[in-house]
Amino acid sequence: MNLNFTKSMKVNPIFSVIMLFILGSIIFYSCNEDATPAEFEAQPDIFVQKKKVNNETLYAPYYYVYSNRVLTSAVATTPASATINLTILPGSSTTFAKIPEEGDFTTNIVPSGEYSFNITPTEGEAIQKTDALSGTTIDIPVIDSAGYNIVGDFLYVSWQLIPGADSYNVKLFTQSGELAFNGPALSDDSEEYAFNVTTQGWNKTPYSGDMFVLQVNAYSFDAEATTENWFYNLECNTITDTIVEWAP
Repeated sequence: MNLNFTKSMKVNPIFSVIMLFILGSIIFYSCNEDATPAEFEAQPDIFVQKKKVNNETLYAPYYYVYSNRVLTSAVATTPASATINLTILPGSSTTFAKIPEEGDFTTNIVPSGEYSFNITPTEGEAIQKTDALSGTTIDIPVIDSAGYNIVGDFLYVSWQLIPGADSYNVKLFTQSGELAFNGPALSDDSEEYAFNVTTQGWNKTPYSGDMFVLQVNAYSFDAEATTENWFYNLECNTITDTIVEWAP
């Protein structure tokens, strides 16, 4: 599946779309110019994050509900009939989520099947929506090289392509876990990415000698994903990371 995302470049990259994936607030919005309030709409998403810790492959589910109205509650029910209470995502009263803690990751594959969501707005009737999880995951990215190019004054990273991946994304975190940089959605044939202090996507100004955790993300989407709705049609997210120094 190729949704024509940004193609990465080693030097002087042009970035056009800011990635607002995991730990970001994406609002599912319905536009209505009439005075009549828009019909209540909501879109749920269940996807799996896969990573390796101490040579063990770990999995955990992410639950999201995006809506065009302020929500009171959102409750997911798993194929095994377990209930999962989602909570409001900071910064967006129209988005609820259940984001796993480190202790929620296990070696058990997240069950496939249909997940149902009961979604209640502050005004209006609750609605039921479903989202299916196929159970198919993609490989964890393998970083080939990463570091700071002093001559070109940019940070770069390259990785191996992953079969079945629909997009890639690069993030930087401080060593305390704060998101410092969030790059754009990259195309499925992207194998490298480079950025500097003027690149769009910074949440924290980097200084010479700062140490960061550089994270490479790979994503697969649901079969029905399009360029308009991929951000709430995720299927699997795999991650790997390495330590880099900014402008040593």
